Amino acid sequence: MNLIIDRTSEDVAYAAELRQLIMSREADPEQWAEWLSELRGRYSFHTFNRVGVEILETARIISDMYRHISVFPRTDWRVEDIPTPQQLSNYLRDIDTIRQVAAEAFDDVPPLPENMNNLTHTAANNIEIILMMAREFVIQASLIFVQSNMVESGFEGPYMITGGFSNA
Repeated sequence: MNLIIDRTSEDVAYAAELRQLIMSREADPEQWAEWLSELRGRYSFHTFNRVGVEILETARIISDMYRHISVFPRTDWRVEDIPTPQQLSNYLRDIDTIRQVAAEAFDDVPPLPENMNNLTHTAANNIEIILMMAREFVIQASLIFVQSNMVESGFEGPYMITGGFSNA
């Protein structure tokens, strides 16, 4: 997994400091290079692409091991792209689809932000914690089936056991 779940207010402050240096044309080449990379303190096209790939992978694992879900994240953001409100709504909808799976197993799944306006570092962390929790739930659940030999006892899918029980 390529998730960032420990952003801090210091990360946000550093990103703001770099932004100010860029805007005032005081940034050196190293600072420019850092600004163009994925900074922990800002949500950029890098973040949307990375999280989009994680959404796809998590949904694939959930669909393969638990139940089918459909998500449609965009993973081709470019530096010049500005997300529309509809694209941001779709992004949160995909994460909420995965969040619902995690909430089936955990009581403490973090909330999603209502929207991406004024996104905090905590809300950004929560988005990626949701992906981590959903994936962990499905992987742990699949291990239970293997450890209980359900794979060997007629288990054919998430909700179907065809073997039956004997009274003998």
